Amino acid sequence: MSANPQMISLVRELRRMTQTHLAEAVGVRQGFISMIEAGVRDPSDEVVRLIANALDCPVTLLEEQAPVRGGEAQDLHFRRRKTLPVTERRRMEAKLHLSYLTVRGLLSGIDYEPSLPLPTLDIDDIDSPAEAARLIRRLWRIPTGPIPDLTAYLEAAGIFLIPCSAPSKIDAVTRRCEEGWHVTAYNKGMPVDRDRLTRAHELGHLILHERYSGADAEEEANEFAAELLAPADEIYPHLAGITTRDLGKLIDLRMHWKVSVPFFVHRAADLGCISERQQRSFYQLLNSHGLMRQTVDHQLPPEQPTLLTRIIDVHRTTHEYTLDDLAESARMTPQRFGAKFGLPQHKAADDTTSLSSKLKIVR
Repeated sequence: MSANPQMISLVRELRRMTQTHLAEAVGVRQGFISMIEAGVRDPSDEVVRLIANALDCPVTLLEEQAPVRGGEAQDLHFRRRKTLPVTERRRMEAKLHLSYLTVRGLLSGIDYEPSLPLPTLDIDDIDSPAEAARLIRRLWRIPTGPIPDLTAYLEAAGIFLIPCSAPSKIDAVTRRCEEGWHVTAYNKGMPVDRDRLTRAHELGHLILHERYSGADAEEEANEFAAELLAPADEIYPHLAGITTRDLGKLIDLRMHWKVSVPFFVHRAADLGCISERQQRSFYQLLNSHGLMRQTVDHQLPPEQPTLLTRIIDVHRTTHEYTLDDLAESARMTPQRFGAKFGLPQHKAADDTTSLSSKLKIVR
């Protein structure tokens, strides 16, 4: 199979290499690399191997033909802040695409079936995104009160959560996949409370925006996430009548519901518990206490994704895959695979517990 010019360009940009740097590493002219990436020249097998070595990736990754989704695609959703540079957006798209290829490769030989349904709803057929969130809580049989482990529910619904390094302006990006499972690449540097809100937000996109992402898509996903994490009928009694003297109460609510203090201020305003003037006063108070952009997670345990790790364990214990085998499936080098998933470079697989009946080996 010949190399995919788009993949060469994608991986090169992900490694922060210019065409000139890549050309120097391969021993060719920059113009030759430019023609390869433009699809004008078809590189020999030896040149592809040299490019793969320079980019620290397997040749099979550069031969991948799966199309890369752009940031404006309807099946791809960013949770990002404004003024995000185009280059950083492209790098996050690249990380998401490589995460998709990794999941797809590791699922080979596994009969995977999500244990929870993930419905898609037309925003025009429901009263509000909040109604969709209430439907999900009923459909997934989530008890009243805080969701103790949102990540476990998302993984049970077939959403693979992949941590990655990203600039602070990017929280996550999600790809809807035709295979029936989906991939969210998220910024591993986020505080736990923002992390949970981000994951609920991305779930909102998957449920509400299958075919259309209009101008209100971000606000709709925010509304969905707020209702999912802190239902109005449950949280309203705790927010009614609060004043800036109740900062301690909001911190206690944060510990109980595992969402941020600014989230509760915004929620109180949306539910009519405080006025716009009071909301501004709250934000000023939070700024003075360093709570608007909190970076320390006091007593909030992180929610670690485990689905992909369990799939890797099945391959190691049942298929007896080596690190090299796993890396090849994931379209990664053994060194990068071992570092990302915490596997030693040369060590026999330990015994691990088996997965539920929803994850089976293909005979």
